[in-house]
Amino acid sequence: MDRRMARKLVVDEAPNRLFLKYLAEWRDEDKEKGDKSSFTYNKAYKSLKKYPLPLQCGAEAKILENFGDKICKMLDDRLAKDAENDGSTPVEFLEKSRKVPASWWDKVNKEAPVAKKKPAKRRKKAEESTQEKKKPKTKTITEMFGVQVKEKELGVSQESSKINNLNNNNEPGGPKIGVTTSPYKSQEIMTSSPVFTLSPGEFDIVLCVDTRETMGESRRNEMGVELNKQNVCYEQRTLHIGDFLWIAQEKPALCVGRKPKELVLDYIIERKILSDLSMSIKDGRFREQKIRLKQSGIGNIIYLIENMGNIENQSLPEQTLRQAIYNTQIVDNICVKFTKNAKATVRYLDLMTKHLQRSYLTFTLEAVEISDSQGDFSQPETKKLTPFNVFNEMGSKRKKLTIKEMFIRQLMQIHGMSYDKASAVTALYETPNQLVEKYRNLPSEKEKEELISKVKFGLTERNLGIAMSRVVHKVYST
Repeated sequence: MDRRMARKLVVDEAPNRLFLKYLAEWRDEDKEKGDKSSFTYNKAYKSLKKYPLPLQCGAEAKILENFGDKICKMLDDRLAKDAENDGSTPVEFLEKSRKVPASWWDKVNKEAPVAKKKPAKRRKKAEESTQEKKKPKTKTITEMFGVQVKEKELGVSQESSKINNLNNNNEPGGPKIGVTTSPYKSQEIMTSSPVFTLSPGEFDIVLCVDTRETMGESRRNEMGVELNKQNVCYEQRTLHIGDFLWIAQEKPALCVGRKPKELVLDYIIERKILSDLSMSIKDGRFREQKIRLKQSGIGNIIYLIENMGNIENQSLPEQTLRQAIYNTQIVDNICVKFTKNAKATVRYLDLMTKHLQRSYLTFTLEAVEISDSQGDFSQPETKKLTPFNVFNEMGSKRKKLTIKEMFIRQLMQIHGMSYDKASAVTALYETPNQLVEKYRNLPSEKEKEELISKVKFGLTERNLGIAMSRVVHKVYST
């Protein structure tokens, strides 16, 4: 009887077992000595154990939580020493510790499609079906902008089409241009009367570009050259958050002798050339910038990445960069957009500007001291926005953080605690003291462990879970 067997790829469930072994040894040695460093090694061990991708050296572990320069160097030094004793290179010695040979990693991409190939049409449908299951529903560029635009004209790569997480919410509060809305804001709702109002016809929609994007080194100056070449109307501003945003600016005829009134629209873009993305992951800016963007109060955040075609030639492995991008989209709920180069980015900015100009044509804009809601759903034609000077001042790195904002950052040091999860916790307990007092007032240990397990977070309103609830209880009850 002839049986056809499909080839099955072997995946190592613990590709970094050698590094885990080193960390466990150091942890146990320091624990016997009573040295507090054992806690540091234990944190690093747990963090690495959850990482599914193979590291090729200790330095690559720096992207993970609880790994610093010292631990990374120790891993590399120990690997080099053991490899020398074994008479092999560090890479060869590292691969020996894995359950698959070194050559396997090179063959994965070649062998994966072999086995039993489906006809082209069926294979394409299967791939599309798999992608649909793994990601949220998306909109086409035509649906986003309401005009027929070819992706090649935008300079958007195929990667962008596969990965973009676009918003399907048809809320009456205003236009949604293929971006996700953050359900949490860092500020409190202002219910007082508006500071000022801009009626339809009294304002223009203007693109604001951070001065650092158009000045300085030649690479950044390329953006300024392209903006001028394509005749895009924009203003240079020193932006404390993001690289591009849009404002509603009072028309010159209505503000003779004074500065025009300005309101920040609900869209902001952080631009990263792929090489910048690699460096920001290494030095910690990547995570810090995402926190500040989430706390800005802007509902629609777009992370724009240029030059994805060069992903194989960066200072970090391709798998690491892709994982960081997927986490930004799925875990942080931030829209990720890909463009080929600065020229394509400018084209995208121009299309966004024109769309917003059409969309806000009939809106009445009300200025509030601190913007919590970008749309007033009781009045569909009214939007509440933040004055530009207030927004920019709030976004300054020098701004003093509130206790609640500090608490969010403190909670995010717990492994697995995202911004949305931390925000959900602080919505109930705004300070660490409130949470600690709540634990003290609960009679049983079980109630304490389950206190925040049913807290809802994110757009999907999932429960925080018993595992995370127990970790938080352990941290704040000891």
